[in-house]
Amino acid sequence: MSKISLTPSKPVSAGSIVVLIFFLIFGIGFAFLVGNVLAENEAPALMSMVFYLFIFIWIGTVLLMLIYYVKNYNSEKGISILDINTEEESAKANRDRSPSERLRELELLKKESLITDKEYELKRTEILSDKW
Repeated sequence: MSKISLTPSKPVSAGSIVVLIFFLIFGIGFAFLVGNVLAENEAPALMSMVFYLFIFIWIGTVLLMLIYYVKNYNSEKGISILDINTEEESAKANRDRSPSERLRELELLKKESLITDKEYELKRTEILSDKW
């Protein structure tokens, strides 16, 4: 099975780093400004807790994303966001089976009404046209 990896390019990583640094500065500044307002106005404890939880999650997420994009920018291949496994080998294994086996399996699928007559004819033609 071959594997395809999806990684952000270097320019995307560089742009993301710049934006995330801005988000980090914004989050810290927002925490100080609103934190002072909450303290001065003696805000309810629940409001302060929710605010500081939000800021903690905000800054934590930004830091994790920043670490990811810095590592991705500095590495040769990058860190994969998504890995896709292709079924190249199973298709090859399917072609390696004898045409008679494949035709029997196709006939069974048709008898069990798992494929339509049109699909059956198309696949049968494909199997028969393959090199034996």
